Amino acid sequence: MKRVGLTGNIGCGKSTVAQMFRQIGAYVVDADKLIHSFYKKGHPVFEKVVKVFGGEILDREGNIDRRKLADIVFKDEKKLRKLEEITHR
Repeated sequence: MKRVGLTGNIGCGKSTVAQMFRQIGAYVVDADKLIHSFYKKGHPVFEKVVKVFGGEILDREGNIDRRKLADIVFKDEKKLRKLEEITHR
């Protein structure tokens, strides 16, 4: 079985190409959807991310606010690496 990685900037057509792959019978993993599922309450990754980065990353409903988390990790390479360690296990 061949594996293909599909990457690119926002708006460059990744979703369109992924849909084309699905139409020809390819199994497609959407990494964005996968990681978003990790950030849901009750998931072990959610718990660890909140423990490491603190309650400041939560919205009013207690969910991880990805924008707040991004503001933290994209300003600090060490924090980005820590988030990657947590999510890539």
